Amino acid sequence: MGTGKRQSILGKFLNITKQGTDEKKLKEIAKQFGLQARGCGCEHSEMDKEVTADISPSARI
Repeated sequence: MGTGKRQSILGKFLNITKQGTDEKKLKEIAKQFGLQARGCGCEHSEMDKEVTADISPSARI
């Protein structure tokens, strides 16, 4: 018994997201690499007004 941990990074992806207006593009690119992109709030949140996204592996332990 134990816990599964997931490592993630927070970053600003201005060029990929067209200054925060194309979050869908960031999610498509992340998926190609086995990653998941989402907002900083939680699982289904959007990027914040400063265009910060949370990137982590899609696979879970």
